[in-house]
Amino acid sequence: MQLPKTRHIEIVFDPQGILHVTLARVEIHNAFNQVMMDEISSLILALAEEPDVRVVVFRGKGGVFSAGSDLTEIVASMESAVGEGHDADDLLYRVTRGTGDLLELIDKCPKLVISILEGSVLGTGLGIAAVSDVVLADQSAVLALPEVTLGFSPSQISPFVARRIGFSSARMLALTAARINAVEAYRLGFADYLAADSEELEELVNRTLNSVLACEPVAVAHTKALMGKLELLDLGPYLDSAAQVGVSDLCSDTGRQGLNAYITRTNPPWRRRMGA
Repeated sequence: MQLPKTRHIEIVFDPQGILHVTLARVEIHNAFNQVMMDEISSLILALAEEPDVRVVVFRGKGGVFSAGSDLTEIVASMESAVGEGHDADDLLYRVTRGTGDLLELIDKCPKLVISILEGSVLGTGLGIAAVSDVVLADQSAVLALPEVTLGFSPSQISPFVARRIGFSSARMLALTAARINAVEAYRLGFADYLAADSEELEELVNRTLNSVLACEPVAVAHTKALMGKLELLDLGPYLDSAAQVGVSDLCSDTGRQGLNAYITRTNPPWRRRMGA
């Protein structure tokens, strides 16, 4: 396979048919910016024409899967758009809806997709795990949808989370921004396998890959496509309207307060603590 040149993901192809994709923005905990999302999208699109690739493995560099979206870049892009006389709402819609597009691409990828969860698994990172076919987690993993603490909704991610763990549990995560550990993620069905330590995690990875490599690739692709048809909700129209809600949140006074609080490392005005 001809590997593309990338800036924010590292790609290694094992001739046995395994494509390792490592999220590699270690300095900001592998947060997703537009370049990283474009690199992953282009790679996934190209895989349809790569019969030698049988499985895609997502992992975060430095013991962290992903801290979610790079909000600092989003704020800078908004300010730049406004400064140039452009509509920030249009930019935010494209960025927001782009997250849904990326997750749909991975969800519909004909290859089997594995995510290995370590450290923070937040926002878009949680979305990628949600659309993976197999999820492995070690004890360090912490999962959350923190968007509502910043004043906007996880509009493009929550439907995929709901599909994976059920509506009630997804609603709890989306509405409370609760952080759950690996044991709870396993109990909820988010993680398929739970490792006690790094050594056991690597054993689980190897065991899972061996299981996948025992399967016929075309049969896997057909089975995955058929399973996808069992879904009752056509997510496309939903994600379109949900992106509008997300943009409305981000452009509101509270959304701007949340983003500013994130950038300045201060608490937004709605944050409270029991007994305070």
